[in-house]
Amino acid sequence: LQQLIGNNTNNQPTAYSPDGKLAASGNTDNTITIWDVQTSNQLVNLTGHTDAIYSLSFSPDGTRIASASADGKAIIWDIANNKALFTLYITAYDASSVAYSPDGKQIVTGSNENNAVVWDALTGKKIFDLYTDPVLSIAYSPDGKFLALAGFDGEISIWDALTGNRLQTLKYQNSTMMYQVRFSPDGKTIATANSDGTIFLWDIASGLNLWSLTVDNGGIGGVSFSPDGKKMAVGGKSGIYIFYLQIQDVIALAESRVTRSLTRQECQKYLHVDICPAGP
Repeated sequence: LQQLIGNNTNNQPTAYSPDGKLAASGNTDNTITIWDVQTSNQLVNLTGHTDAIYSLSFSPDGTRIASASADGKAIIWDIANNKALFTLYITAYDASSVAYSPDGKQIVTGSNENNAVVWDALTGKKIFDLYTDPVLSIAYSPDGKFLALAGFDGEISIWDALTGNRLQTLKYQNSTMMYQVRFSPDGKTIATANSDGTIFLWDIASGLNLWSLTVDNGGIGGVSFSPDGKKMAVGGKSGIYIFYLQIQDVIALAESRVTRSLTRQECQKYLHVDICPAGP
């Protein structure tokens, strides 16, 4: 376990570079620190925002980082040269989220003013607007073809990342703020972390809510898939939780811990099978 000592408190955002060599933290003095993960040394301190930083995203090659702030701006930074390349003026206040596309050619930003914007990542030129409700979180699909936007109204909107066309809307029966949205590594499902302390998993093809799980009544701040898509990490106020997503892994974990055989009723309830698996 490493601790990067800096001015990062009050749930300021953090991000890893794609190669895992750098980490970035937003600080309470509105600056951004870039760290060498291996040595824990501070490499760069980026100054330019005038209000709290809400979101950070590294470019795929790790040479740039984008930051979104409550000052209504997103700034694109050159890490090696410790300077701002250009600024995206998004809104009068609260630029809530920012994300690079997987190929590094686009940047998408979200705000509390009912829109998201897709920009050219090299020039800062606006490509198109996505008109939606206030946005709290944005994610690109792993292949870069789709965008998922989530926010205050309990809806996830799926967009064509190249044309800006709205393709689908996923909505739970009860409106709840969605603090974070993430695609699974295979791009087939979406997970959301919600203000009521639940996690939702959605099937994109059908639009169905596959399951919901109450994790932490105190609130959830984030959700992330493991690279192989078999596990999910959830950050709550009482701790970080790891969930197995495949029933085979759940069965293997249970078998490694039980001290007796399960009853038929327990197999039906917990393993969702009518007959208990045969023992070794």
